[in-house]
Amino acid sequence: GGCALMMIQHLPLHLCSIAICKWGPMLKDARRPDAAEIYAGMIEALIIEYAERRRMMLSVLPRAPTNPDNWQFRHLMARGFRRGIDMRYPARYIVRIDLSEAEQRRSLAQKWRYHLNKAEKADLTFERAAPERLAEFDALYAAMGDRKNFPDYSAYNTIAALFDTGTPGLRPELFFVRHDGAVVAGAIIFKAGDTAIYLFGATNDAALPLRAGYFMHWRIISWLHENTNARWYDLGGTDGF
Repeated sequence: GGCALMMIQHLPLHLCSIAICKWGPMLKDARRPDAAEIYAGMIEALIIEYAERRRMMLSVLPRAPTNPDNWQFRHLMARGFRRGIDMRYPARYIVRIDLSEAEQRRSLAQKWRYHLNKAEKADLTFERAAPERLAEFDALYAAMGDRKNFPDYSAYNTIAALFDTGTPGLRPELFFVRHDGAVVAGAIIFKAGDTAIYLFGATNDAALPLRAGYFMHWRIISWLHENTNARWYDLGGTDGF
């Protein structure tokens, strides 16, 4: 099986509406021998529902591939979709997480491993938090935005609804890193399917000298390896920064 999250955008003057599927449709198990057939069926369902029944323009942005063959993109082109505008910063950073801890550590770049070693000596602690503690992350995220003064075009205001979803497997995970009892970093991770996704992260001023980000991502990788069926950890892109 699988799922898709759709965003509906109504154009001015009611000229038309666009149904947008970003990073989807998502398969529960992309390694199934019939994964391509399931994906094709989901695309047909989207076409029937949005393009034909609702008379909307349908836009699908497939997931970033983990190998040179983007078979989902090829399927969309063969089905009659037209290539859209290229992303300005298309690179995505995806980590393989089905390795043993020793293999994972050896796979790190030397500089990354150096920072991780430093972070592991800084008396940091890592914890998985209940959804009821989302307000703590809200405060950390808002403070980081004010400190860095960067525009936020994300859908962060939808996070609370994701945590309230009735399907436990689709709820994100909330993690915190502490130093001397105080939260210095946090992350919200979507974990369904074969790819876990770094949705949002936040740090405070103390995190940088402590290298808390290195520690946090290393522990998230370990947690995903031990507690999910995910094979990949998608860290996102750069947006030019």
